[in-house]
Amino acid sequence: MAYFLKSFRQLLSGGQAAAQVPVMATSQHLRRFVLVLLALLSLGATFDWSEDARWELRSQDQTLYRLDETMAELGAPPTEQEMFVMDKIGLLVRQRNQRAVNLTVLNGSWEVLRNGQVMGRVNQPLTEWQAQLGDPLTVFINPQKVGVIYYYRGSLIDMGLMVAEDKVLSVMFVEPGYLRGALERSGYTPKQ
Repeated sequence: MAYFLKSFRQLLSGGQAAAQVPVMATSQHLRRFVLVLLALLSLGATFDWSEDARWELRSQDQTLYRLDETMAELGAPPTEQEMFVMDKIGLLVRQRNQRAVNLTVLNGSWEVLRNGQVMGRVNQPLTEWQAQLGDPLTVFINPQKVGVIYYYRGSLIDMGLMVAEDKVLSVMFVEPGYLRGALERSGYTPKQ
C-alpha cells in the first residue's frame, strides 16, 4: 500500500519524477487470475448429478458396459435368469426384459467413466474418487459387513461404491431409484 501511495503522489505531482509503480504485464495478471479461478473451482466443485450423463464401466480389456444395454450388447449369453455372473470379466448382471438393470463389479481391474472421462478405478483410494464425485448422498453401513456403501444418485443411474480400508473395492450401477431400497432390504442402514 505504501508503494501505491508513493507512486500515486509522484503521478499527481506532474510526473516530473518517474513513478516507480510495480506493474505486472496484463498477461501475467490474467494468467494468475485464471490459475486462482481454476484452483478454486477444483476445490470441491463437481458436476451436476441431475444432468444426464453417460456412465460406463470399462473392463481391463477396455470393453465398455452400460446400464440398459441388451444382453447381446453386453456380450452375455441370452438367459431367462434374472441375475447371473459373467465369470470371465468378474461382473454380476441383473437383467429385466433382456436389458441390464444392475451391473456390479465382483473382481478385476475396472474404471468408471462419465461422458468418457475417468472418475475412478477399482482399488483406488476413496479420496481420489471423492475428488471427482464429491460427497455421497448417503453412506450405508451393515453391522454384519466390513465395508460401507457410498451412495450416489444421478439422473440416469444410482451408483454405489463398496469401500473398505479407505479403498473402493467394488462399484454398483443400478437403475435410478432402486439402489437405496435394495441396500435397505439387504440389511444396510444410513450412517448417522
